[in-house]
Amino acid sequence: AMATGNCINRTQADASCMSMYNRSVAGVANEEEYEFLKNAAMNHLTNPSDYTVPPGYTRLGFWIDGMRKTECKYSSTIGVSCNGTNEFYYNDSFAQTPALDWNTGQPDGLSKRTNDDCVALLVQTGKSGIEDIGCEVKEITESKLCMVGYFCGKSIGQDTWELN
Repeated sequence: AMATGNCINRTQADASCMSMYNRSVAGVANEEEYEFLKNAAMNHLTNPSDYTVPPGYTRLGFWIDGMRKTECKYSSTIGVSCNGTNEFYYNDSFAQTPALDWNTGQPDGLSKRTNDDCVALLVQTGKSGIEDIGCEVKEITESKLCMVGYFCGKSIGQDTWELN
């Protein structure tokens, strides 16, 4: 499967995964899987297939599993139950404690008056990492970010993962 050729939001990413694999966007079960996905995403940045990335974007985003818990939304305070990875609940039964390499200062949805309720892998030249981002976001023009794809597959594990 390929990236969409459009910038898409999380709802569209879930719909695509459902139509192909009958499951929503997948999570990152362990470090090995994270490395696999990061390398695939970086490769997509430097060597995109024809028509898979709209022109003019220098940062690409890929939706992964994770939805902010109601009790961990602004203006809750960071604490034991809302601290980084555990600010989100995870749908993927294979990745309930996912290996997420958060960018510096991320996730920041607790400290900002934004709806950064979803999770994505963002890549640009020389940098990659996980951030929380609004589920409705398709693109952020100012930072040249296009949410171009998502991670999903038939079953979870390195051999069956696909970068779409």
